Amino acid sequence: MKIIWSKEALERLSDIEEFIARDSPTRAEKFINYLINRGELILENPDIGRAVPEIANPEI
Repeated sequence: MKIIWSKEALERLSDIEEFIARDSPTRAEKFINYLINRGELILENPDIGRAVPEIANPEI
């Protein structure tokens, strides 16, 4: 399995990091790393999360 981060997802992560960094650049970096690590958990646990209701495919 391979995770592909969409351009929109990466832009949102960048926006989040920029917002948090106004108060704490260190905390912003840690939080973004946390979010990325959580997203990548799917590699080890492919059945976590909810199914996409609009798409009747349990693989997505």
